[in-house]
Amino acid sequence: MPQTTFKRDALPANVKPIHYELTIEPEMVEVETFEGSVVIHLDVLNATSSIVLNMRELMISDTKVISEQKEVKIKGLEIDATRELVAVFLEDELAASSKVELRMSFEGSLLHHSDGFYRSRYQGEDGTPKWMVSTSMEPIDARKVFPCFDEPALKATFAIKLVVDPFLDCLSNMPEVSSETVTSKGKTVKISTFGTTPPMSTYIVSCAIGEFNTIETNNFHAPIRVIAPRDHNIEHGRFCLELAARTLSFFEKMFDIAYPLPKMDLIAIPSAQTAMENWGLVTFNPTFLLVDELESSATAVHQAAGMLVHELAHQWLGNLVTMEFWDGLWLNEGFADWAQMYALDTLHPEWKIWEEYAVNGYQYALTLDSNRASHPVEGPILKATDVNQIFDGISYCKGSAILRMISTFLGIDKFLEGVRHYLKQHTYGNTRTDDLWASLSYVSGQDIGRIMEIWTKNPGYPVLSITEDILTNSIHVEQHRFIKDGHVTDEDDKVVYPIPLGLLTSNGVDDRMLQDRSAEIPVSLDLYKLNSRHMGFYLVAYPSSRLKILGQNVRDGLLTPEDKIGIMRDVMAISGSGLLNAKTTDVLQLLQQFHDETEYFVWKQISEIMKGIKSILVFENLKALERFEVQLFSSILVKKGWILHKSDSDFDRMLKPLVFAHSKETASVKKAAGEMFTAFMDGDEQAIDVNILEAVLTTVLRDGGSKEYDAILHAARTNSSLEKRNIFLGSLGAARDPSLIERTLALATSPEVVKLNNTTRVLNKLAEHSGGIISLWKWLRQNFDLLHAHLSSNGYGLLSIIELCTDRLVTEEHLTEVKDFFNNKDTSNYDKLLAQVLNTIETNNTWITRERENIRKWLAEGDI
Repeated sequence: MPQTTFKRDALPANVKPIHYELTIEPEMVEVETFEGSVVIHLDVLNATSSIVLNMRELMISDTKVISEQKEVKIKGLEIDATRELVAVFLEDELAASSKVELRMSFEGSLLHHSDGFYRSRYQGEDGTPKWMVSTSMEPIDARKVFPCFDEPALKATFAIKLVVDPFLDCLSNMPEVSSETVTSKGKTVKISTFGTTPPMSTYIVSCAIGEFNTIETNNFHAPIRVIAPRDHNIEHGRFCLELAARTLSFFEKMFDIAYPLPKMDLIAIPSAQTAMENWGLVTFNPTFLLVDELESSATAVHQAAGMLVHELAHQWLGNLVTMEFWDGLWLNEGFADWAQMYALDTLHPEWKIWEEYAVNGYQYALTLDSNRASHPVEGPILKATDVNQIFDGISYCKGSAILRMISTFLGIDKFLEGVRHYLKQHTYGNTRTDDLWASLSYVSGQDIGRIMEIWTKNPGYPVLSITEDILTNSIHVEQHRFIKDGHVTDEDDKVVYPIPLGLLTSNGVDDRMLQDRSAEIPVSLDLYKLNSRHMGFYLVAYPSSRLKILGQNVRDGLLTPEDKIGIMRDVMAISGSGLLNAKTTDVLQLLQQFHDETEYFVWKQISEIMKGIKSILVFENLKALERFEVQLFSSILVKKGWILHKSDSDFDRMLKPLVFAHSKETASVKKAAGEMFTAFMDGDEQAIDVNILEAVLTTVLRDGGSKEYDAILHAARTNSSLEKRNIFLGSLGAARDPSLIERTLALATSPEVVKLNNTTRVLNKLAEHSGGIISLWKWLRQNFDLLHAHLSSNGYGLLSIIELCTDRLVTEEHLTEVKDFFNNKDTSNYDKLLAQVLNTIETNNTWITRERENIRKWLAEGDI
């Protein structure tokens, strides 16, 4: 066999796929395998005697190459398993500009984790277990289902056939155009043939096979269906079904491009991780699709809506126009995140989406990007396995944040004009970031690339330090890079960012751009605040005297919820770094100014800050800090209480449980939690409203024993509500008894949990208390080889487990242990994450060493 050396992951550019004829026949029950064949129609771009494409974990049983209706003799095949490539070497050279068919027959295994072609279990009508199969290809798992040219830019059309048992339902990207029953290999099978797709990337090819229930709406020009296995309550899909119709109509108008496929299917997959935007067949974990406005929690409904709208945005931003390679992932994910927020803000203005974004996605991105080991929004992808590491808050949330920043700078109408130009220029094609900047520049007449490439090509962001001059009524503004460990070198600080100042005064908002390292700005010192509504991706460090005034502005009601949220977040981040001698007690003092606050998202921000401080001090005595927490939430507890009513708004249905959870040290809350729990376990299903269920369970489990644990575990297995089962399961880690911690760890890798991708759900609460954190770290070390073997092909799963089990460690000893443990391991698939974890542990240890005594003293002086 001829030998070759592959020098790079990118495929050779000698041929280009035009069309795939793909047939797949799964054996879903007995042997858990599938067979398939593919005919790939190729254009030969350059004369070549080899064809190289992607393949992983497949067995090739037959290969043919047809040119000019004649078979070309094959010298041999070479498989490079490391680079996930297969090369077909030919006796004769293929001529440039000729057309060729590559025909391959193959076999593969149906997987138990949610990537590639995988199985999910559900119950039949008689209670017996049944299996369905579905695909999840992004980013590089199409090659695990069929040999293909598995790069985003190598778009082609697809004609798909599925060969299955006659009683099974079949779905794919396009509608079924024919179905026939035939005899094959001595048994009767059904062949479902689907229409040919538009040109698209391999990662959004999709199919699903099983026994399904369906509901449909005609409130859109193409039929929209919600589909689920028959043991799921399909009527709970009505909310998402109708929202999908409204959303697709909204995006058609927003982008001025019709949805190009003849149907839209939304399917619940029991083992799916979250959701995937496959064109015309979007897959969801049932949690994000089957929600009911009357029975589900307000949080679940909002989360499902966000997930749905995000995936539907991808039908244009990602599917119709696709990044050229994975280093442009943010063009898909950051753009879809922004479009999700913009659409929901229009469709549901009462949800206050941008306030939610200020607390969640925006701040998540700021936290990640303050890590010394952060990465640029668009950075080089040198090997295929690097791709999994950039599916993170930088690509998604920082990406959406900088789009929000430029949309505010240009004005939303001009920005959307540029987006339409971008999509129409590149329909069915691929793009780089420069293409987006070019379209925005074209419609605005400004050099947008010059402004924005600084934000996309560099990691990190700035902090603006403010000095006030009373004599001249001005402020001195100076920017430097912000890194959460507080150690910023000249090398770190080379970049000067173009910063939209968003200067709020009593006269309105001044949107001037800071282009230099520093500037003097005339301003009335009576009232001013930078980064109004927190549209810009940066922090502001005010002098301590200004923080007191801003606290008064909060009490006087002069600031928007976004501004209140942003001030708290900025002070917390800056105090954590030790920048400008800021102290964590500055944060605690600021929080005390919010006792009259009633806005949910402001209290959510206060909650996040308190959880953040407690997580860093988790190995300290927290009694005084917990008393402060109770005092902090006491005013809103009195105003709102915790009893939920049918007439409550969505925000009260979220606020009351939040306040309840932060008041768990009070006798009245403990008593109420115990009473609700007892009544619920005695059979009163209405005793605990689903909105407050998690808060009640974690309160009970904190000091509970085996009796409470066993009752909750039983409910996690038997309750009729999927959301409640998930809440019961996710609460178990709150138990602090060492024997119960061990039971939770054992449960996390049990078949009943793994098959539904619930491992991290079970482990999450363990990371909220000291015994759980230490046990997680011990468990990871003891089980790492097993976890690595099971999850190595599932990049998301392994990365999330490593992060969960390590990033709450805070001592120098922990830092040394983590370094030593991973020192002799091949960390190439998670090296970026590991560097971030190590920086987080080191930063938190520095924070504790610097702040421990100051916090203790402040709490003592306040008689707390």
